[in-house]
Amino acid sequence: MYTEIEQETLDIDWFFTDGKNIGFVASGGGKLPEVIAGSSENNQKLISYFRSLRDISSIVINPNLDSLIHEVFGNGVDERYLQDFF
Repeated sequence: MYTEIEQETLDIDWFFTDGKNIGFVASGGGKLPEVIAGSSENNQKLISYFRSLRDISSIVINPNLDSLIHEVFGNGVDERYLQDFF
């Protein structure tokens, strides 16, 4: 389980799928969905699984990401934010 303090202070990675596409989210200290927050162990298993998949498609990055990151964190997007896409 991710505690409220962990959710507020950590940038927790999590993945989701609609059955066809895979989405990746970095929490940036935001509140996690209950299904993710409820089990840090299961989330780590999912992270390991999705990161082990071979590349089969191209990535789509939110065109507003750089300005959003800059607004929240005071810096722009760098490799650290995008490492799970490559």
